Formats: sequence, C-alpha cells, structure tokens
Amino acid sequence: MGVFKGASLSRIILFSRLLGMKNKIIYGFDVFKKLNKTKNDFDFKDYFDWSKNLGSVISKNDLLKNLNNRKLNKKIKLIDGDVRQTLPKNLPKKICFVNLDLDIYDPTDFCLPYLWNNLSASGIILLDNFKAFKGETDAVNKFIKNKNIKVKKVKFGDRTFYFLKK
Repeated sequence: MGVFKGASLSRIILFSRLLGMKNKIIYGFDVFKKLNKTKNDFDFKDYFDWSKNLGSVISKNDLLKNLNNRKLNKKIKLIDGDVRQTLPKNLPKKICFVNLDLDIYDPTDFCLPYLWNNLSASGIILLDNFKAFKGETDAVNKFIKNKNIKVKKVKFGDRTFYFLKK
C-alpha cells in the first residue's frame, strides 16, 4: 500500500516469484500524485519535509510501462485513488502480506482494521515508516493499543518493523 515510484513493489514481485508464488495477485494502492496537505493537517511537517526532495511522482501508466519493460507486470493490479475510497472495494478477502507505506495518519488509521480483518493467520504487515513518520507511527500505535499485537523490529534492518497475525 503506497506504491510511490514502484521500488518496493518491484522487490515484492521478485520475492514472490523466488518463493514460488507466481499465481498470487499483487495489489498496489496509490494516488499516483503529490498529496495536497495543508498546515492544518496533523502530519503536514513530516510530509512537507519528505516531499520537498521527492522529485516527480510517477503516474500509474508510467509505472505499468516500467513493470512491463522489466517483465514484472503479471498478476499485478494497481488501484488508483485515495485508499479510503478504493480499499473497501478492492481488498481481497484473504491477504498474506502487506507492505504498509502510507506515511500519514488518516489513511493508515483507516486501512489497518480492513487489512487486519482480511489478513490470514501468520500474515505479515510490514511497516515501512514506523518510527520514521509520526502519522503512520501514531496510527499503528492506536490500532494495536488494546489488541494482543506486538510490533517487532527486524534484527538486520535499521528501521524495518512489522507485526504478525497469529
């Protein structure tokens, strides 16, 4: 979730092939444009600081062309739009892995219950910006607060966190 320019998505596609999961559909959700955040938004500063060095945002069509040129376009569904509208209509009933990369509070807060309810046993939610972006961190902490969910840190990564559904 949160495709940006497709680097993580490409790695997920490659790893799924290495793991023999060629028949799994991989979904990528993104707005495919810069967000219009205002100073009144909770996480404006984090997003503004990050986005000023962002460069151009890749369009959905350009990302599809890029994936096609690298032969990474099989079993991929890119969903364009705000996840608060697109996720409920497009989320599969069972998912095994999520790369949560939404950065900001509102969409992260909205998506976590949907993702958790559809996550299979032993499914993983990888938290791309946990402890890096306040909005994503606060939304995750709110979600896990009264549940038996523990955020774990990958031992070999400096900022890679995840949680697992038992």
